[in-house]
Amino acid sequence: MDCSGSGISSPHRPKWRKVAYGGMQPGFADNHADESFLEQMVMNASVVKRDMLKFDDHDLRFCLHAASLALCASS
Repeated sequence: MDCSGSGISSPHRPKWRKVAYGGMQPGFADNHADESFLEQMVMNASVVKRDMLKFDDHDLRFCLHAASLALCASS
């Protein structure tokens, strides 16, 4: 990344703004990323913490039920 996009606004160059879709902004390179680009990013915001013991219990019950149904159906 070059130093031309240092975030300093001048009368000749418009201030960079984050645009999701809309193409290039005049005066900035296509791959330009301002220093403030990642400030609002939240890592793993929608990840739900799961209780693995509860999951294993439900999984075991399902497998036992499926196995018992298979045994009943085969006899």
